[in-house]
This record gives sequence, C-alpha cells and structure tokens, in this order.
Amino acid sequence: GDVINEADNCSTGLNATFTDVITNGPCEGSKVITRTWHLVDNCGNAAANQIQTITVSDNTPPTFTRPANIVIFTSSTCTYDASVAATGDVINEADNCSTGLNATFTDVITNGPCEGSKVITRTWHLVDNCGNAAADQVQTITVSDDTAPTFTRPANTTIFTSTTCTFDASVAATGDVSDEADNCSTGLNATFTDVTVAGPCQGSQVITRTWHLIDNCGNAAANQIQTITVSDNLAPVILPGGSINACYETVAQAFAAAIAATSATDNCSAVTKTADIFQPLIPGCDSIIRVYVTDACGNVSSKDYNTMIGCQVVRLKVFLEGPYYADGDTMSTRLNYLHVLPGQTPISGVLNSTPAGQPYNTAPWNYNMNTGTSYGDTPLIPYPADVVDWVLVTVRKDSYTGIEIWKCAGWVHNNGVVTFPDNCPGPAINTSDMYYIMVEHRNHLAIMSPSFVDINCNGAVLSWDFTTSNSYAPPFRYGQKHVVLGANGRWAMYEGNGEQANSRAAISSPDRSLWRSMQNYLGYAKGDFNMNAAVGSEDESFWKPNQNITTGIIWQ
Repeated sequence: GDVINEADNCSTGLNATFTDVITNGPCEGSKVITRTWHLVDNCGNAAANQIQTITVSDNTPPTFTRPANIVIFTSSTCTYDASVAATGDVINEADNCSTGLNATFTDVITNGPCEGSKVITRTWHLVDNCGNAAADQVQTITVSDDTAPTFTRPANTTIFTSTTCTFDASVAATGDVSDEADNCSTGLNATFTDVTVAGPCQGSQVITRTWHLIDNCGNAAANQIQTITVSDNLAPVILPGGSINACYETVAQAFAAAIAATSATDNCSAVTKTADIFQPLIPGCDSIIRVYVTDACGNVSSKDYNTMIGCQVVRLKVFLEGPYYADGDTMSTRLNYLHVLPGQTPISGVLNSTPAGQPYNTAPWNYNMNTGTSYGDTPLIPYPADVVDWVLVTVRKDSYTGIEIWKCAGWVHNNGVVTFPDNCPGPAINTSDMYYIMVEHRNHLAIMSPSFVDINCNGAVLSWDFTTSNSYAPPFRYGQKHVVLGANGRWAMYEGNGEQANSRAAISSPDRSLWRSMQNYLGYAKGDFNMNAAVGSEDESFWKPNQNITTGIIWQ
C-alpha cells in the first residue's frame, strides 16, 4: 500500500518516502518489515514519521508421497515387523520455504479376517515450519499369516474284521493326528478323506486315509497319507458233529469222507477244505486224518478224525531191484506207463499185449484166487498210475516151513507199498502165534521176513517193511540185495529169476535161457529183468551179477 492524503498549507506535489527495516519472522520464510514513512514540505518542514508494519507469512502447505499399500507376513511366533524399514517411508517431502521436513504417522490397528491377521491404517502427516499442513495420506498395511500349520499323521495300521465281517475304521480305532500346531491359529483339528479299495482277499480292504489341516487363514499343511489295512484274521468256524467210518481202503477215500463230514462257516468268505494224513501206512494202523478249512484270506482251522487206512490185514513194503532207482528212492512204473501190464492196451502197436489177470496162475505158483481180471484199460478198471507190477504175498504161521494160512495177489506201488485190489479175506490172527510174510515176483527172487512179523492194531494187522533191512537169509543163502548203503540203506528183491517153474529157489542158467529165448520181445515178459517193457542185452547184464544167488525159503 502507498501513502494517501498528503497535504501541506503551502507546498504542493508532495510525495512521501520510506525506509524499511526487515527482520525474520517466527518461522522459516516469514519476515517482519518495519516501514517508516517520511514527508517534508518544500520549506523543510517535516511531518512526524509514520510506521507501517508488513508481515511476510508462508501459507503454502508442503507436499509428499506416501509409501504404497503393502502386505507383510507374520513370523513363526505370529509376530510381525511393521517398522518403516519393513513397510516403506514417505518420499518427495517438499515445501516452498521450509527445509528438512520429516513426515510422521499415526497407526490404527484392527483385527484382520482371520486369527493372527491385522489391518494397520497408517496416516501420514507433514507440517512445514510455519504450521502449514499437507493433506494427510493413508497407507494400508495388511498383516497376513502365510505360514502353514504342521501335524503328525497317525501311523499306518492294521485292523481286523469282526465275526460279521464288519470293521471299525474310526479315529478311535485307527489313531488320530497329533502335534497339530500353527504360528497363529489355535484350536485346529485335522480332517480326512478316505479312498477304500478291495484288499487281496474277500473281506479285506485297504483304506487310503488322506489327512488335511488348514489354519484359520486358509494356509494348508501338506497332506499326509495313512494306510489302514483291514484284514480278516478270524479262522473259519468248524461246526460241531461230523464223523467218518472206522476204516477206508485208500487214503483218497478217507480224505473224501473227512472233507464231506466237515462243515464250517466263515465271517467273510467261502472256505476250501483239504485233508492230510498224520501217520504212515506201515507199520501203523490207526491214522489221523486232518481236515484243513481255509478261508479266502488264508486263515485256517482244522479238525482231526481217527480211522484206519488200507484196511487190508496184511501190510508190507517191498522194492524190486529191476525198476528201483536210488535217486528218488522209488521204482519205475514204465510197464504201467506203456500200458503193457495184464489187461492193458499198449500205447504202441509194436508192443505185445497180455490178457487181464494176475500172472501167478501158472506153475510154480498155480494161484487162482483173486484173479485180477477186472483191471486193465477200457472197459476194465484202470490201474492206478503208481502201480509197478503184481506180486504174490503169502502168510506162514509159526515157522519158516509152516502152513501157508493166507495168500493174495497184489500190486506193488512205486513207493514200495503193497495193496490188494481184490481184497482177500484176511487171516484170523492170534496174538500168541508167530507169523511170517513171503513175497514172490515173476522175475525176482522170492523173499520172506527174517523173523515173525509185527502184529499191530491190537491183533488186527500183520505188517513188515522189507525195504529197510535184509530178509530171511540163512547161512550160505541170500535174502535181498543191499541196493543203497548207509544209515538210511535200502534193500530190494534180487532181479533175474525169470524161469521159476524149474529154478524157483535160485537165479541160475535156466533164467538166462529164458532171457535168451525172449530176446527182442516187447511187452510184459518174464525175461525183462529191469522191467522196461523190452527184453534186451541189458537184461542179461542185470542177470549176470546175480547168478547163483539162492534163497533159503523152503516151499511146501
């Protein structure tokens, strides 16, 4: 502003002048100007000075740029760092006058959407030295929990089906998660989903249980898998009752009867039944048949039955040297395999056939009781596959030369056991008497037990095993051939006695003559000493080391 109303009594055209004194105001950029106005007329008369005060003030607010909104995360202990160093500071602080300005802030903290999370509303302020304030600026700082929880799944486990084939796969039975932990969330409980597939057997299952754990902020732990195996460990239940006969001719018949007599149930599956025998046929009498009842998961129950197997009164084992093989401790069934036994139809047209019937109905045996004519190939009854040949068995009473009280033609099987397909009525046994068993074969030297045989089953059975020791061999005579030496040695009837009408008691030249007359014969022949269905040079080789072997048996 300028002076106004300048006036004087005489002088005209007067203009006031001024001088200024400037001092700093109360804040940076402000001033106080003390302006002294002077007016003098043309005659030198001065008006009294007048002072005008001019205050220079700063009313321009400063400016700044707040830091950007930001998300920060909680630590493993659910703490967080919201310092300026972590969340950002103001930049571009500026003012027209003030320097060295620093913005400040105030925080308002509220809980976020989940446990451990926060929302910090940070209001930034900037005021210059003259009190001019910039418009506040708000920065949003979101404190989030991105740490997944942890847990320990229960161990893999096996549970078992009940009697009704149900099972309890609840957490109480299979185990629950332990050590559930999180940096911020509390009260967490893991959940699970199950995938169930059929196990290896009926009633069994495999449950793949996948455990999940999510904290209150949606952070998920890595899934953990527990395998629950549902197994059936309950054995079948064998029902009461069931019995079998006191006696069976064959093991197969006893097995079939025992299996049929056994009824059982199972909690989950159908059952299979098998049988086994727990006592040797020779020299035993009473046999234990054990039936095994097995379910689909392999659980087994068993039941025992007492019976007699091979109810023939006379029981024995014998090996024939000709077909015997030490490797395997068995005899060849080649005659049977080639179908050249009596009554069979040879499998090759080159082989000769033999009429049905046991071969001891001619001299020197002249045995015509159980003829054996029912056995052979269709339409006859087939031979069992393990039959080696026919033998003739005699029981003598009281002495080596005593009366023959029983005779029967039977089969010798590849394991040495003799059975009688046409079961001859057994001899009446008196336990105070002594009995001897004699065995004859069409081209092997006859043998007899070296002493009175075993009487088993309370006097019901006569038995002897010729395979484990020598037979009757008085001085200068022979019993059997020691075909396998050692602790588990084996004995067998001497081969080579093919001509018995005249040389029944010895392997001698008539046997070689018989062999010679039958050379190249193919089929069932007395000259076939090794019993391979062919009379050849090897049979003479087998006869030769046994020539002049004589038995001590005396025939009536």
